[in-house]
Amino acid sequence: MSTRHAAAGGQLRQERFASSEAYKTSLGGLLVAKRCSVLADRELSDLIWFIQDQSLADPYALGHRAGSVEALARALLQEAGFQPEKWTVISDWSAGGAPDRWEELTPAGIEEACRSKAKELARALCDLALNPEAVPAEMPGLDRTWRCVLTTYRDKCKQTVKLGLAPTSAAKDVARTLHFSRETGKPSLVLARARIGKSAAAKAFCAGSGGLARYVLTPEDNDMVSLYRAFAKALGVADSPSKKPADVRELVERTLVSSKLLLVLDEAQNLFSGALRMSKQPQRVLWLRRLIDAGVPIALVALPEFEQRVERCVRHLGWDSAQITDLICKKTVLPDRLSAADFEMLVARLAVDVSAASKRRIAAAANAQHGAQYVVDVLEVARHSAAKAARPRPSDQDVLDAIGDRPTFPAVVAKTPRKWPARIAPDDALSPSSPVSAPGAQSPRREIAPALQETPAG
Repeated sequence: MSTRHAAAGGQLRQERFASSEAYKTSLGGLLVAKRCSVLADRELSDLIWFIQDQSLADPYALGHRAGSVEALARALLQEAGFQPEKWTVISDWSAGGAPDRWEELTPAGIEEACRSKAKELARALCDLALNPEAVPAEMPGLDRTWRCVLTTYRDKCKQTVKLGLAPTSAAKDVARTLHFSRETGKPSLVLARARIGKSAAAKAFCAGSGGLARYVLTPEDNDMVSLYRAFAKALGVADSPSKKPADVRELVERTLVSSKLLLVLDEAQNLFSGALRMSKQPQRVLWLRRLIDAGVPIALVALPEFEQRVERCVRHLGWDSAQITDLICKKTVLPDRLSAADFEMLVARLAVDVSAASKRRIAAAANAQHGAQYVVDVLEVARHSAAKAARPRPSDQDVLDAIGDRPTFPAVVAKTPRKWPARIAPDDALSPSSPVSAPGAQSPRREIAPALQETPAG
C-alpha cells in the first residue's frame, strides 16, 4: 500500500505498507528507499539507512547488526542512559477516593517499563524510516536528543568494527578500492589469492559503512534465482519462499536503483560458471551489467580465477568480454602473501589475551603458512582448550598445542594437460575417391588432426 493513504496523526503500523511476515521485525529496503528519495537532508537519509541495516538479520556473522528494530531501540535507550522511574502512582479507591500514593517498582516492574519504552521507541523508529510526513521533534526515551544519540551509536558501531580488523596492507588496499566505488559510483575489482584477508576486509568495510554498503557472498550455483535471493537478503527486501524469482528480481532492481547503495560481491568469480567447458552465456554478468548501466555502484572481490573464467568464456562461446571488463574503472591486485610486519600487526590486534611469547610464535607460524586465516584458527583452538580447562585465557602451552595439532595434508599438484600426438595417415585414407596405391608404393602422409596437439582448456 502507498504511504500517502496513511492517516495523519495515527499510529504507524508497518503492515499498512507491506503485508509480508518478513516485515514483522525488519524494515523493507524498497520502502526505505522510497522514503529516503524524498528527503533533502542527506545526513538524515544516512541515519535511516543505518536503522534499516540494523533491523536486518546477520547471515554472514559480521556482528554489526542488532537484528530487529526493537533490539536497536533497546541499544539506543542504553546509549542514552535511560532509567525508568522507580516509583509509580497508585490510586486507593477503597478509601473512597483517597489521594494517590506512590509505590516503589520491583525489579520485574522496572524491566517491564524498559521493555514498554523500547516498544514505543521501535514504533517511532519505524515511523521515521517509513512515514513521509514531517520528522518527529522527539522520540520516546530519547527526547529531543534522538538524532544525536542515533549518530553517536552509529559511530560507536563503526569504531567497534574498525578495532576488530587489523590494518594490514591488504586490508588497506581493499578499503581504498571499495571507497572508490562508494564515492564515484563506478565498478571496481579486487583480485587476490585465498588466505590474504580480502573477504575479512570486505566484510569489515560493509559492517562499518553504517548501512550504505551491503556485503553479498556470490553463490556457487549457476542459476539466477540464488543470486536474486542473495541480493534480496543483503538489501532486506521481502524474500519469502512463496515469491516468484521475477518478483524478487523486480524488488532488488527497484531498491538498488532508488537507493544507490554500494554492493560488494565477494567470490565474484562465481558470476561465471566454474565448468571447464562453458556452454551458455553468463547470464549473471549480463544482469549485473544492466544494474551498472542503471547507476548502481558495484565492487567485485574475487580470486585470480576471475580472469581465467572470463578468458574461458571468450574462448568457448565467443563472448565479448568488454561487456564487463570495459565497465571496471579501478582494478587492484593484492600481493600473493602478507609480509612479516602484517602478521605481527594481525596477531597484536587479535591475540590480546595471550602472552608476548605466544604472539611471536603465532606470527612466525602464520608467516610460514602464508595465511591470515591461520592466525584466527590457532587462536580459536587455543581459546577452546583454555575454556575446557576452565582457564580465563589461553596459556603458552595451549598456543603451542594449537600450532602443533594443526592438521597437514599432502600437496596435490595439478596434472599437466596431456599432449595428444598428431595422427598420421596416407592421403588415400582421407578420400574414398583416391586411387588405390600400388602394393609396396609409399603413400604421401600428412597430419589429419593438428588441432589435437594443443589441448584446449577443459
